[in-house]
Amino acid sequence: MNILDHINNNLFLKEIFSDELKEKILIGQLGLDVEGRFSINLHTMQKPSIEIPKWGAHGHNYDVIVIKLFGSNATNLSIKNWRNISYFITQGQADYF
Repeated sequence: MNILDHINNNLFLKEIFSDELKEKILIGQLGLDVEGRFSINLHTMQKPSIEIPKWGAHGHNYDVIVIKLFGSNATNLSIKNWRNISYFITQGQADYF
């Protein structure tokens, strides 16, 4: 399952990761507020499918791409196995998004 399929307005992400996100995805930050808004930063070291001149060369000018996601109207949050939480997301766990 491609985690990018669970993101709205994903055209740019699907362009730079045309072969899906196959490498590790790390949770960099998770934010919640009382108004029901939330944010999550996902980090990947996967080389993009296309070069973005503004970014420079992958592995030379940068090696991590941060995908910042924002949402609203969160009404319920359930975290299972809190004590065993990890920063690493596998594609099999993408069903949780």
